[in-house]
Amino acid sequence: MQLSELRKDCRFLVNTSTSEYGDDDLDRAINKHYDQFVTFIWRNQAEWQFDDSNNDKLAVARNNLIADQRDYLLPTDAREVRRIEVRDANGNFRKVDLVHEADVHQSLDEYYKESGLPLQFALRGRSVILYPPPSEEATTLVQGLQIYVSRSVTHLSADGDEPGFDKEFHRVLSLKAAADWCISSENFNKKEYLEREAEKIMESAREFYANRDKTTPHRMRPKTEHYA
Repeated sequence: MQLSELRKDCRFLVNTSTSEYGDDDLDRAINKHYDQFVTFIWRNQAEWQFDDSNNDKLAVARNNLIADQRDYLLPTDAREVRRIEVRDANGNFRKVDLVHEADVHQSLDEYYKESGLPLQFALRGRSVILYPPPSEEATTLVQGLQIYVSRSVTHLSADGDEPGFDKEFHRVLSLKAAADWCISSENFNKKEYLEREAEKIMESAREFYANRDKTTPHRMRPKTEHYA
């Protein structure tokens, strides 16, 4: 659903108008729930462990390193990678530096070919590529790959903007924003109904993202100026 459709659906759900629930307030509510829902997606990815960071702008996703595996699929397209670390044999996390594969002046198959502790990473489509690939020694500690991600998605602002997650779950945003309107209008029975409907979508999303196969295509829109 496009933002214009989400607005229309939200106002329909609570029988209100643009003059009562203006675009500024409605878009703020939709984007608040957009942030929250994408965090929910991360937490329910089967292969990743997700923790909030102490930094209120970052979150951390963790996964195990696998011997000789370079490619690690990112769980969703709604985050910007800010920093990557890997755990060394002593259990300490070390920063992995960003490399742009276009700047590598040799065959990528030969670049850091021998396995070891990853020193660099690249983003290729929806994957993190580690150079060199982890050695057996580098994979002995659990959750040895740690990815810091921006907690804020690119907010919806133009009429044609769409949320970055799967379309069948878009309506959770209009339902949640409609529930917010019910709080301000003190219509708590309607609020409870809308939240129950939103929870049904979230339960479906929880099952979907927990079981999605790694071959399912995702889009990833990294912004290289944000790498640390």
